[in-house]
Parts: sequence; C-alpha cells; structure tokens
Amino acid sequence: MWLTGWLFLPVLAGPFYHTINATFLGIFVFNELMNISRNENKDNLNRLTGPVLEWGLFWTLFYFQFPRIVLRKQVLENSGFSPAEYPILYMILYDIRVQVTSLILTGLFLLFVGTLQRGAFRYQFRRFAFASLIAIMTSYVGCCLGALIQFGRVWALIVPMIVACNDTMAYFSGVTMGKTTLITLSPNKTLEGFVGGALFTFAFAFINIHYVFKVEWLVCPFDKFTLSPFENTTCVVNREIYVPQAAPQLFGLHVSPAQLSVCIFGFFTSVLGPFAGFLASGMKRAYQLKDFANTLPGHGGFVDRFDCQ
Repeated sequence: MWLTGWLFLPVLAGPFYHTINATFLGIFVFNELMNISRNENKDNLNRLTGPVLEWGLFWTLFYFQFPRIVLRKQVLENSGFSPAEYPILYMILYDIRVQVTSLILTGLFLLFVGTLQRGAFRYQFRRFAFASLIAIMTSYVGCCLGALIQFGRVWALIVPMIVACNDTMAYFSGVTMGKTTLITLSPNKTLEGFVGGALFTFAFAFINIHYVFKVEWLVCPFDKFTLSPFENTTCVVNREIYVPQAAPQLFGLHVSPAQLSVCIFGFFTSVLGPFAGFLASGMKRAYQLKDFANTLPGHGGFVDRFDCQ
C-alpha cells in the first residue's frame, strides 16, 4: 500500500513533485543495476574506474536529456525564470548543452582509458560498456516518466495503472487457464496468461479511460513548475484530443484520439511488458540473485518492482 502511495501521491501533488520522484526512480534503478556485478576488490585497484566513472556517465546523460525532455525553455520561463534575468542558466541548459555533454563524455572516455589497470582489463571494459548502456536507458526513461505529467496528471497515472492491470490479470489468467509454457526462462508464465493479460488490459484501457478523461483536474496540462502541492488546476479541455470523433476510429467505434492512444499503449505494454520482466529474471539468474536489492522491505529492489515499466 505504501508503495502505491509513494507512486501516486507525487502525481497528484503536481509536476514538480512527480518529476523529482521520477528522477529518484531513475537514480535507484541505475544504482541497483550497477551493483549486481560489482567486484569491490577490482574497483579498489583504481577507484576512478568504479562508481565515479559510472555515475559520471549517468549524470552527464541526465544533464543532456533533462532540458530537452522535461525542463523545456517554455516551461522554465513560465516557472518564473526568464532568459533576461537568468542568462547563464539558459546558456548552460540550452545553448551549450550539447558541447558540454560532448566534452564531459570525452573526458570520461579519456579517464577510463588512462586508468586501465593490469589484472582488471576485462572487468573494466565490461563495466564501462554496461554502465554506458544502463546510463542511457535509466536517464532517458526517468526523464520521459517525469515529462508525462506535463500532458496532464492522467498520463502519469496511466503507465503504472496499465502495467499493474496487465501483471494482475496475466497472473489470474495463468492460474485459472494456464497450460502452455510461454518461455522456458520462466516456466510459471503461460501463453494463456499472456493472452488473457493482454485482452483484459486492452478492455481496461478502452472502457475505464473514457470516464477518467472526463475529470478535468486530471486532464489539464501543465506548462510550469510550482512548489504548491495539490493545486486545483482548471483548463479548457482540448476537444480534438479528449472528445470522441465523428468518424469511427477503433473497430467501428467512436473514440477520442486520447482513448485510442491509451488502447495502443495498452497493447504495447501487454506485449513488451512481460518480456521486460523475463529480461530481469534472466539477469537475476545470470548473477544468481534472488532480488536486485533490498531497498524496499518485502519487495526487493526498485528494479524488482518496476521491471515491466
């Protein structure tokens, strides 16, 4: 229950709090993934090639992604930071961001090459490649999750709701009807559960989201950050997005573009979400782990709980 509150309360509080929450989620996921194969003895040969280099990659890529996806110029200006009053801030975030990112990444690469140690070559190359891949993924996904709320609170809620629906209904479908193993990596996962989860998720997205879109407080977009939590936002709902169209859009039914988008996302989640879970299970088996971490008591780590996200 507390995990649900931790996920949903920042969304209801507003974009500032949700963005911070999404950022911390990316940080925790990166930290857990980087710790699964760490060899502290080899890291101690030269500390610069261990966590310092890995976190340098993460924060550099986060700096590159954040102003482009989340803190766009219009959002920053509407939040009370005008280009005339804060020219240095705008220069760092927008004007020279690409150049600064390139210089830092070049420096990190030179640092990596210059600190290679005999007896740890393979370990260092493996860690550098793994850190680069995970830093790209977690920084980008964290920024995307943080930016969703700018389209309206409902869009930040849709992702965990649909994933949770798919996980739950796939489980019940598998328990009640499952006979055919879907993948040998997870023998308890069945084809019937996979299909049942997809169908129920599509139905959930199609039926329920139509009523959710009628709540103005949830669909109002944001174009600024404020520290005031739980603001009662009002707006003129964009009828072109949230009102069903005259022409049939889905199986001969009249749906809104927003409803159609959620249905497509539900289908996408139903297909790829379970396989993200299988990937996480494969990683745990490869490294002989029960959980990725013990960050969340009784749940394992953040990766264990959000692998399908």
